[in-house]
Amino acid sequence: KVVQDDTLLPKVAEVLLKNAVAGEPWAVKELIDRLDGKAFQATSIENPDGTPIMGLKVTFVEGNEDN
Repeated sequence: KVVQDDTLLPKVAEVLLKNAVAGEPWAVKELIDRLDGKAFQATSIENPDGTPIMGLKVTFVEGNEDN
């Protein structure tokens, strides 16, 4: 059941801020995520020697009906 109480959000925000100021890592992370947005997570595919792969070819094949 959703509770419609306009006083809850300020109370929750106050608890979050107090915990962030106290140095609680989870609260600091949540606050930063809300203010700056979540950090972009990039995925890179590299050669075994660490150099970037310059081209990538994707080939689709028929599936095996036994699997």
